[in-house]
Amino acid sequence: MRDPHTVALHGHVDIGQSLIIHNPQPVEHKTTSFSLRIADSRLRAEIKDDPPTVTDAFRALMRYLRSWEILTNLRYGSEAIRCVVDDAEVINGPPGAGLSDELRRCLAPDGQITLGIAGPQARRLYPDLPSGFVASPDVVSMWERYAGYLAGREPLLSMAYFCLTVIEASTGKRKKEGREAAAERYGVEFDVLSELGKLTSGRGDASAARKVVAGSALQPLSDTEAAWVNEVVKALIHRVGEWAADPNVQWPQITMGDFPRL
Repeated sequence: MRDPHTVALHGHVDIGQSLIIHNPQPVEHKTTSFSLRIADSRLRAEIKDDPPTVTDAFRALMRYLRSWEILTNLRYGSEAIRCVVDDAEVINGPPGAGLSDELRRCLAPDGQITLGIAGPQARRLYPDLPSGFVASPDVVSMWERYAGYLAGREPLLSMAYFCLTVIEASTGKRKKEGREAAAERYGVEFDVLSELGKLTSGRGDASAARKVVAGSALQPLSDTEAAWVNEVVKALIHRVGEWAADPNVQWPQITMGDFPRL
């Protein structure tokens, strides 16, 4: 008997209370690694059935769903959709055969990918599938910290400073050279990163400030400044995902004029 291998994954899409979707049309996406279809709240992803490529195809699918999760959350906010991968089609195996241990290691914890949208919002379509956006390791790490801030697990300033240092470190340079290189790589006006650095380094109250500067009193962010930092972080995460999808694209520059006036 040939070795069993997975040819498709099945799951379902749960719609939360903050989102109303009226009889959405099916959505489909195909790549060289997998084909995905979502219809009637059911998910089916067919992956390449050539055994040597199954794990790579599976990982590509998980990364795509993760990209969908992050991009959707950046656009709409808190959780309202949950996509759960819970079954597999296996051929050449005994009855009831499921995912191999190697494929299970590719899954998110509990086999779940969560997607979120703020609401309530009424729609007739599922949220757009990702195009030109990839959940690279940097995107995921920035998003996880941002999600922690949204959930109240972390102050705004420490989260934002972390995200700033991620994009600076991604250039392989340090301090000012890293910030300048990040501005050039990701198409961001240097003043945006400079202002983000100033606000996240020396501002905040005793519960939120990243550090205390000798001779200076703690000064919390104003509501306007906090809103500015929040919007800048979201824009940076999105841009890093765009860069991961295609580093050679010339995007419109992210400038100070794109955000609330300070």
